[in-house]
Amino acid sequence: MCASGRSGCRAQARAPLSDTARHVIAALAHEARLRRALTWRDRAREDFQRENATRTALPGATSTAAIRRTARTRAAATARRQQDARAALARADAVTGKINAELRLRERLPDHPSHQAHHRGQIPDWVADSHALLHTDTPSTG
Repeated sequence: MCASGRSGCRAQARAPLSDTARHVIAALAHEARLRRALTWRDRAREDFQRENATRTALPGATSTAAIRRTARTRAAATARRQQDARAALARADAVTGKINAELRLRERLPDHPSHQAHHRGQIPDWVADSHALLHTDTPSTG
């Protein structure tokens, strides 16, 4: 206990660290600096790899910050995939609508243009005998 009667005061003398402890602390600080320098994607990938490595460890072995980062990264990736899927579905719906409109139009319209009559006068005898037109057994055209 220190002078104020509380244990754990900063004024309390600490035992000096061993060389191994100082080396471990320096290595961990260096690793923390490297992780802060990573891009968000690389950091998420490393968190994912660390999570896979610690699945066999006791519960709570993964830091809360790493879990939150992983959850945010996964949520963002899921949101992007959903947005891309919605956009693809909208494009597919537009194409389907165009195809259905074309099919409806083809049902209503004839498949060939209507024949335009060309009556320029009398039909020549080499095409049809003019006497056949006046014959009583020839049906009328009108």
